[in-house]
Amino acid sequence: VRIPVQLAFLNWRDLTHPDDMAVSVTENERVRRGEADGFTLDKRFVRKDGSTVHANIEVRCVRRPDGSPEYLLSMIQDITERKVAEERIHRLTQLYAALSECNQSIVRSLDEEDLFPHVCRAAVEFGGMKMAWIGMIDGTTQRVRPVAAYGEDISWLESAEVSCDAQSPFGGGSAGTAVREQRPVWIDDFLNSSVTAPWRAMAEKSGYRSSCALPLRRDGEIVGAFMLYRGVLGLFDDEQRRLLCEMAMDISFALDLFARERERLRMEAALRESESRFRDLYEKAPLAYQSLDAGGGILEVNEAWLKLFGRTRGEVIGRSISDFLTEASRAALGEAFPKFLQRGSVDGLMCEFVRKDGGRRLVMLNGLVSRGQDGQFLRTHCIMTDLTERMRAKEQLRLVAKVFEQGGEGVMITDDQGNIVMVKRAFDTIT
Repeated sequence: VRIPVQLAFLNWRDLTHPDDMAVSVTENERVRRGEADGFTLDKRFVRKDGSTVHANIEVRCVRRPDGSPEYLLSMIQDITERKVAEERIHRLTQLYAALSECNQSIVRSLDEEDLFPHVCRAAVEFGGMKMAWIGMIDGTTQRVRPVAAYGEDISWLESAEVSCDAQSPFGGGSAGTAVREQRPVWIDDFLNSSVTAPWRAMAEKSGYRSSCALPLRRDGEIVGAFMLYRGVLGLFDDEQRRLLCEMAMDISFALDLFARERERLRMEAALRESESRFRDLYEKAPLAYQSLDAGGGILEVNEAWLKLFGRTRGEVIGRSISDFLTEASRAALGEAFPKFLQRGSVDGLMCEFVRKDGGRRLVMLNGLVSRGQDGQFLRTHCIMTDLTERMRAKEQLRLVAKVFEQGGEGVMITDDQGNIVMVKRAFDTIT
């Protein structure tokens, strides 16, 4: 605080903040030229200790009879508290806007590569930051690698060394600490902080005066950091910190969504590949296959089934399996099918199918019932073994045997050593 005696030797210019000098000179010159009798102005004064005080100054000119200024009367009101409150509200408004823009970007983005540049831009253009960047952890080197940045003078990031390894000379900064200790780190005076030494020259050149580092998570694990820089000292109050932490949490939530979406796409691709392999195996299987619903309706058949019965897929899907059975087999299936559903399996059920050309095929069915997690019926799965030719061959052998026994000739069958293997009864009579 200056005492009146000290002020008596000063000019008003000595007290005016440099950034407000031009407007103050302009208004005073207007009064001196007679263009105005006074003015009202919000300006800053520099105190003896170098701090700044905001003031509202109302100036009135007292003139001599010839109109020239005799002296200027200034009424000064300290409005520092009001200005600080206004500035705080302004910065909160900026951060709310940045948070809103960040959330809109999350909704619109498909992945991190798409989201991160928008988030950094929102922090600068809407949040009032001087610069913002996002770094992701390189698990091999422990380096925090920049992947997106926006703002003034971001070229230094190309060669920046930032680590989360506590043993590294570049691991003690805000980014490394935030990642390692899993907490936000706030630096109110970047140029004088003990942890910013490796980057102090860069910050002074770029005009960074305060910063913060916010850890980013994916599925609960720390994967990176969101770095923000301001051109003024110590302005991260509790409310601003809360909003910035909320922004980081929203980004982390987006990372969770992106990870789940990638896993969903991977699972879908794997499922499609598995279905393709199954379909290929199913369609090319040598045995006929069919799947039925609980009422015996045909849900699916493979190519072997269609070839066996001379049908097309359009002719059978949705129809009852009974439509393709002989009358006797329909009755047998009507009795066996409920037991199949109850037991969950069927083994060796014999059915005779009628082909499209009228021919008949005797098949043996083996199958299982598929159920959901709740135990509810889904469908049956059955493979079919065609026994028609086997049964025909068996019948032919039976007929040959009958002819063999009933003929009048004597027959003897021996092996290559002359040993008798089989004789016909008529040979017994002869010998």
